Amino acid sequence: MSDPRPKTPDGSGELSFRWFRRIEEIAAPWDLCFGKGDVLRSYELHSAVERSNLPDVELHYLVGENADGVCCVVPCYVGRASLLTLANPLLKRLVGGIRRVFPGFLWIDLFVIGSPVSTCGDVLGLRNPGDLQQWNQPTVTALFDEILRKARALKVNLVVLKELEDDLTDFLQARLGHRFFFVPSLPTTYLTVAAKASGGYVNSICSKYRNKLKKRKAVAVENGITWEFVPDCRGHEAEIFALHRQVLEHSDFVFEMVNQEFFSRVCEALGDQAFVLMGFQGTGPERKLISFELVMQDQRRLHPFYSGFDYGMPMSTSIPSTP
Repeated sequence: MSDPRPKTPDGSGELSFRWFRRIEEIAAPWDLCFGKGDVLRSYELHSAVERSNLPDVELHYLVGENADGVCCVVPCYVGRASLLTLANPLLKRLVGGIRRVFPGFLWIDLFVIGSPVSTCGDVLGLRNPGDLQQWNQPTVTALFDEILRKARALKVNLVVLKELEDDLTDFLQARLGHRFFFVPSLPTTYLTVAAKASGGYVNSICSKYRNKLKKRKAVAVENGITWEFVPDCRGHEAEIFALHRQVLEHSDFVFEMVNQEFFSRVCEALGDQAFVLMGFQGTGPERKLISFELVMQDQRRLHPFYSGFDYGMPMSTSIPSTP
């Protein structure tokens, strides 16, 4: 399922474009533009996202070619966003009542350049982005002209470029600042973890958080909570999704929604590059899953991805919870 093949580009540096609906049709171009080193930009993860059939998400993939072959892969999607995402709780409750009668009230369609899940970074797959002769202003303009043309063809008027990193922001703002409004992304924390012999994670965090961690571990032990690393969440998908929904319901701002199938698809697709940390309370038949964290990893980084927590769990000592 793709657009008709365009004419072959000439040697002038001109790009030709083709849109696809299924990622399996562009496996080779994807690896060419994104490589294999970053799990959050991997073909396997984004294939799992597609096969999850996320609610209210319609995926599109743009492949650009020049005389030398494939030069970019740009995943996009059409999705719905609530105009109340940043509203105060009172207004959200008021509109929630109206939406029981009018489900589409104060929702807007977006054409998003990026992934419908939290990659904490862009997935704008420019091959050799440092080649400023190839990615000059006319070429970048042609690429975004095609993206805007596609959005108009789908009758979507608002186009969003999601989760840009600082260096790419500067690069694109210099070329597209007159057409797009650039805003800072939400902050993301990266922590360099010391070697195990030097204390590992615990010695990498500041003393305030190290003390909090010790107190929380003590409370967990007191309440009979045990932790397990599980390579495959199969059989626990419904429990995991219910816990994740609790986190969303306790969050002031929700920008995206995954479904139950997403968790099993990711574990299946990524193999040893994904695992789930599960927290159980009790033993034997009474043992209950009360917390989880989906984690992805590659050779450079460990990425805590989505979490869940049972906010109604009885505890002998209260512990701070982090969504």
